[in-house]
Amino acid sequence: MTNINVLVIGLWGYPGGWHRARYIPVVPNDKRCVGKPSCWVPGEGIDSYSTTIVEAVALKRLGFEIHLRIYGLDTLATPPRPSSGKQPGKAVEGDPRAKLVEEVGRRVEGSLCSDHIEYNDVVEVARWVLERFTDMYTKEVGEQLAASVSVLPGIGVYRACSNLRRFVYRGSPLNTYAALLIDLADALNCVDPDLVVLDISHGVNYLPVLGREAVHKSIRLYSALRGKKVVVAVVNSDPVQEPGQSSHIHLVELRTYEEKPLELFESTVSDLSMEELKPRALERVEPPKEIQELSRVIDYTSKSYTDLMNALTRASSYGLVLYILTRMAGLDLGELERDISSLEGKVKDALYSRSVRLEGDSVTVEHKYAVTPGVVDLLSALRLLKRLREAIKLDFKAWEGWVELELLEKLGGELGLSRIASKILMYEVQDIEKHVNALETLGVDLSKPLVYNTIIQVLNMSLEDAIAREKLREVLMEAEHKARSRPEQRCQANERHFYAHAGLERNIVEVKKQNGKIYIRYIPACLELINEIIAKGG
Repeated sequence: MTNINVLVIGLWGYPGGWHRARYIPVVPNDKRCVGKPSCWVPGEGIDSYSTTIVEAVALKRLGFEIHLRIYGLDTLATPPRPSSGKQPGKAVEGDPRAKLVEEVGRRVEGSLCSDHIEYNDVVEVARWVLERFTDMYTKEVGEQLAASVSVLPGIGVYRACSNLRRFVYRGSPLNTYAALLIDLADALNCVDPDLVVLDISHGVNYLPVLGREAVHKSIRLYSALRGKKVVVAVVNSDPVQEPGQSSHIHLVELRTYEEKPLELFESTVSDLSMEELKPRALERVEPPKEIQELSRVIDYTSKSYTDLMNALTRASSYGLVLYILTRMAGLDLGELERDISSLEGKVKDALYSRSVRLEGDSVTVEHKYAVTPGVVDLLSALRLLKRLREAIKLDFKAWEGWVELELLEKLGGELGLSRIASKILMYEVQDIEKHVNALETLGVDLSKPLVYNTIIQVLNMSLEDAIAREKLREVLMEAEHKARSRPEQRCQANERHFYAHAGLERNIVEVKKQNGKIYIRYIPACLELINEIIAKGG
């Protein structure tokens, strides 16, 4: 790995009060071992106000391709008061940031001190604060970095407007967490990183905890969707009490993710609960329009896909690849993409539609409902479902259920079956191949479909019957007639055998051989029974 894409993530509180210090970054001493803790060593010290900027610059100077993503809360629109008691809009003597700090004060006064405030005004001021300080701190170290910022809904109480107006941000950290998960998915897709460095040094209150959890969860999903290995490094610095102090940035956590789509799909779907999908009321009030719309889309989406996802989860545990293919054949990929987009859009609408209420000298910015992590998990499950469907390179347009026998194993590998499930499937495929070829040596025409149980019965004939070739056709026709003449008996599959044989139970599948290749499918009349077996669980 020579060219390594790195996403450096910073969780920031208000940047205007940080001390300028000499930070000693922690960096890999070799690009080939970024996933090993022993590889991360102290680098050259860099004078800066921000540990995040120092980490990004240090990695860039070592030849890594750097993308910087800064997260902050919407409460940054009303910066906290410095400990000296001076307003954030007042310049601190001798501080090179004085001009920007005063500019922040003027921006707050101009945007949030009128009698009419909308939530977009709050978000735009917070975004502007993050962008200006990111730009200043980057230029201050003499480097150009590809940087972007994102504003998350926060909670807290702050003073602004010459200390005359009190801003109260009400809501739930759940909304911060959900917004971070949604945004991280976009950021990861844009950057396509091999290494993610999360700096929690500047985070305030609950942000570092939520940020760490969100990054790990997002990387697992991203790894599964992209089919790639991703290293996550979490760093944190010694506290800085005064300007000019020396401080080390430490590697506090290092993990490598290489997720299989099917395994992550199983765990995600297993954890889904309808109760956890519903937006949570923070007050006893009528849900706003955005929450009503989100609830409607959640209800529609879960009803449309829950049965399929649960069935696929059960099937994957036992290597039931033929069943997975059969169910996937009915999945409209275009419709699934539209449903994912619709659900994501409604989640964003709910998260970024905070009411703003002005009463006297108090401004309340609030969420009255919380978007639960379960909704984001539903989005993740749908994205994984899409990924699994795309991994199946079959044309389902005119599909009649037939699959090349050898292809089952290959598709099982592409889907990411567990080692045990793959073994069960492999042994069953080998047995079917052996039985079909054995029957063919007896001169039986296999160009027309035969119930697999018919093949087994014929091969189990006595030696005398096998020698008497004139009886073979008679026995074969009699067995096949019994298998096909009474569907209600034909589909009496043994449930234990169904799971033990990777879903290829002899009474419910039929096989044929064309152009030297063996094909298999479920008998169409047995599909209802098969779905019932899956619904009961293994």
